[in-house]
Amino acid sequence: MEPLRLLLLASGRGSHVANLIDATRDGRLRAVVVRVVSDRPDAPALDCARERSIPTSVLTPWRSGPRLDPEAEAQLLEIVRRERPGLIALCGFMRLMRGETIEAAGVRILNVHPSLLPRFPGLEAQRQAIEAGVAVTGATVHVVDAGMDSGPIVLQAELPVRHGETAESLAERLLPLEHEIYVDAIRTIQEESMKTADRALRDVVVPGRAPDYRGKVRDLYDLGSQLLIVATDRLSAYDVILSEGIPGKGRVLTQISRFWFERLDAIVPSHYLTTDVARFPEPFASHRAILEGRSMLVRKAKRYDVECVVRGYLAGSGWKEYQATGAVCGVKLPPGLKLSSRLPEPIFTPATKASEGHDENIDFDRMASIVGGETAERLRATSIAIYKAAAAHVESCGLILADTKFEFGERDGGLVWIDEALSPDSSRYWPIDGYKEGVAQDSFDKQVIRDYLDSIGWDRNPPPPRLPDEVVEKTARRYEDAFAMITGARAAR
Repeated sequence: MEPLRLLLLASGRGSHVANLIDATRDGRLRAVVVRVVSDRPDAPALDCARERSIPTSVLTPWRSGPRLDPEAEAQLLEIVRRERPGLIALCGFMRLMRGETIEAAGVRILNVHPSLLPRFPGLEAQRQAIEAGVAVTGATVHVVDAGMDSGPIVLQAELPVRHGETAESLAERLLPLEHEIYVDAIRTIQEESMKTADRALRDVVVPGRAPDYRGKVRDLYDLGSQLLIVATDRLSAYDVILSEGIPGKGRVLTQISRFWFERLDAIVPSHYLTTDVARFPEPFASHRAILEGRSMLVRKAKRYDVECVVRGYLAGSGWKEYQATGAVCGVKLPPGLKLSSRLPEPIFTPATKASEGHDENIDFDRMASIVGGETAERLRATSIAIYKAAAAHVESCGLILADTKFEFGERDGGLVWIDEALSPDSSRYWPIDGYKEGVAQDSFDKQVIRDYLDSIGWDRNPPPPRLPDEVVEKTARRYEDAFAMITGARAAR
């Protein structure tokens, strides 16, 4: 297992910075501190880091008040994108970040707080404890959310309050305990993460509410005129749900769909409403820790039972059909094309939408018989328009959008884009740098899984074979990398 990459945000005197750096060097943590970042150029924590030869950065401009300046937040996100930490630890860093910034960072942020949360949050926790007359206080390591001290608790430890204790003496006695449990909490997170497949959330359980529909990857909750779509980390290949999941996959699928729904709204409206769990109806709003990042509230629409596939390059089933017939789904193509060849123009190649089993490629006339001729024309034109806009964007990010599939529905007489949007599950992304006509490409999707399953001769029927952990890990990285390249952010975990 590679060492955990730690990014430290520090504004204090540097004791937590020194503790965590030393823990990575004396064997208490299998980790490396990649950088120490502060919002104050005069923070002693920066000197502490420099003395230990750790790179430092200062966020500017500084402004008074509890929150970081928006420009400083943007700098922080750029540092996160560049350093790619596995964890961010706050070390006396009391400035608040907006929820959007925490989400955009796409990595867990920890803080150690000098009280037993949820009691005595915020500043002056020791003074609050003494004034409340408690006999026992302690320290808490927790995940940071927009409320700072209201995120999920990772670890706590108690410390008795002495008679006549002052806030200053209590703070001094608490500090060694904070140091100890901070290291223990990070080590606990590492140990929980050692086997990749075990970190996958294959089933998302909302207490007291079962899903109304359970798909290969998504669970749907019918809320009347709305639906709640929850993306699990389940994985399907060749339309069979595999035994393992891909850690973080559901969050990538949800967040990349939101990105595209918002970006391409001018082409066609979507069913997307919000991913803010606080805006969900109960009981879902009360289960933020379960649903955060992987759930989307949408308008309900009447689905057209066809897959709208657009291909800009020859790959997958399209390549096999072209080899046999010189066409794909009835669309005649020029002779002499190779595997991964770019097509003269993107082509529309629909498929049936099967609730079970395998989807079936069909020609346009068959599609028109299913949805009607006028609707089929609109679906084709809209699908190609979305593809062209998305392909142009990802090309600027260093990617090729080889092909993708869309689903649409009807609402109030209008066309609505539904389900997912240009995710690695529904699209084939290739890196531009490695593109070469005539050979299979290195895809940013679950092609790693397909390649492994093909290499062992699986017949594509249940039960599926077990996946090696290294295959799961590589696939998880591909999903994360695709999201980062397309959006410039990382998916919140």
